[in-house]
Amino acid sequence: MAKNDWNALQSQFENDTAKSGISPKDWCEAKGLNYQTARRYIKVRKTAQNVKKKLRKIRRMRRNQHQENQK
Repeated sequence: MAKNDWNALQSQFENDTAKSGISPKDWCEAKGLNYQTARRYIKVRKTAQNVKKKLRKIRRMRRNQHQENQK
C-alpha cells in the first residue's frame, strides 16, 4: 500500500474547496481516499481559516485601491 503525502493532499483539498466548496467526505470519495483515515490529516478548520485570510487580503487590497483612486 502506498503512503499518502498528507501535506500535499491538504493543499489540494484547500484549493478544491475554495473553488467548488466540496465537502471533505465527497472530496475523499472522488480522490479514492478512505474518509475515516483522511479525517486525521485533512483539516477543514485549517482550510476555512486560509480562505478567510485570502478574503481579508483581497478586501484590504480593494479598499486600498479604492482609497488611492479617490485621492
